[in-house]
Amino acid sequence: MTWNGISPDLGTTTSRDQRCVSRLQHVIVIVGSAGALLPLRRLVRELGPNLDAAVIITIHHPPDQPTLLADILSRETSLPVTIALQGELLRPAHVYVTPPGYHHVVVSNGCFELRPQPREGRRGRSADPLLLSAARDFGPRTIGVVLSGANTNGSAGLKAIRAAGGRALVQDPTEAAHATMPMAALQLGVDVCASAQALGRYLAEQCQQEPPPR
Repeated sequence: MTWNGISPDLGTTTSRDQRCVSRLQHVIVIVGSAGALLPLRRLVRELGPNLDAAVIITIHHPPDQPTLLADILSRETSLPVTIALQGELLRPAHVYVTPPGYHHVVVSNGCFELRPQPREGRRGRSADPLLLSAARDFGPRTIGVVLSGANTNGSAGLKAIRAAGGRALVQDPTEAAHATMPMAALQLGVDVCASAQALGRYLAEQCQQEPPPR
């Protein structure tokens, strides 16, 4: 059985998988909406193979159209970039793009849970549920990033991440094509406000793997 073309279950989580989740030092959740693609490319360009973090990206996309975001971002970084699958386990040094057609993507016990976009009625916003679930699942290991967007989505999620001991990063509103999302987050308090490129460098420095002992 598939769920909107995506297998609903990738198998039972093993003890090895659980150890992998427990060793995951950081989870970076990047959200954005209108005008977020360009700063996202600039940010991801700074992330290298030594990144000791799983990166989850969700930006607004029409639910009935295929997304090329994974292909676009794979040209900017040496990290693998794939579309998140139902039940997939988060792993370090990997970039996950949430699939279109899902209004509610969360992480639970280190795995993705995908819920389809409602056919009728008000469509849910995807940024806050994802940020909130990461804060709940990973606590102080979570880093949330809000980029350009024309709504206030993401601010509540960043607040929850900070309350859980994690860090909140925001694109400088003067750089953002649409400053509403960054400004809404800033009003609730953040840890870093900088250009997209500077945010990428900060993440690379803060989440770098320790070199193996000689």
